Amino acid sequence: MSFYKVRVKAGVKYLAPYSGKFFTLDDCGEARLVDVQLSYQGQDEPVMPQRCAGFQCPASFDKIYFTSAIDSVVQFFVSDSPVKLGAKDGAQVNVPNGVAVTNTVAAPIPVSIATPVILNATAVAISNPASAPVPVQVNNSVAQPLQVALPAAAAVQINNTPAQSIPVVVGNDNSKPLIIQRQTITTIVDLPAATVGIATTALISNNTLTRLRIRSANTNTGAVYIGGSGVTKVNAAIVLQPGDIWSEEDLAGAPWFVCADNANSVVTMQGAH
Repeated sequence: MSFYKVRVKAGVKYLAPYSGKFFTLDDCGEARLVDVQLSYQGQDEPVMPQRCAGFQCPASFDKIYFTSAIDSVVQFFVSDSPVKLGAKDGAQVNVPNGVAVTNTVAAPIPVSIATPVILNATAVAISNPASAPVPVQVNNSVAQPLQVALPAAAAVQINNTPAQSIPVVVGNDNSKPLIIQRQTITTIVDLPAATVGIATTALISNNTLTRLRIRSANTNTGAVYIGGSGVTKVNAAIVLQPGDIWSEEDLAGAPWFVCADNANSVVTMQGAH
């Protein structure tokens, strides 16, 4: 029996010119897994991929080839009979009837997965309670959108709250415009006319309205100024001359205030929701 230690370069097939009838892989170094190929009298045997420490093969050979994904030191035995190894980290163990794992949630078993795992399943059920949610991280982007296939007529229910907002990236541009449908307005609200004067006073405050029209009566002899609680003739952004109408959609339900050039000016209004 002979023991050898060789350095295998990443991606380069290494030839070990040793003869024997029984091959034993003792250690794969940093790579942990290597490809092994035996050859005898010029006849190469099939490659045995991804062998780990503890692997043994009874076969006559006069050459051994190793291939590793990374630079690694490989240790092995060459003998004419089986070599008995002690317990070794990373060795393969075959248990005919399987192994039962009885750990609890309080004592989890850490699992490290070096490469991505692709799960193909027709249905996956997760039965954890609301008190123990399953954290999910989705690293999608505009270039890699998240695709979800649902059965016909299926509905998706999202039970997030305002404190748990869902960020959404919409990748539209001029060639792919975002189509938005305005809310349908079905009810007209007739509002009482207001008589206003030079001093700033409250005009209307109704947060049920989604549309609001404000009109300066034709009988007025001066301008009407509308805006927030601090509106004046000087700072008003909205100035209505007699007969003018202001149509508001963004702030229809906000508190509106008014002042006028002259006392007893009349303002009429109409709302909608």
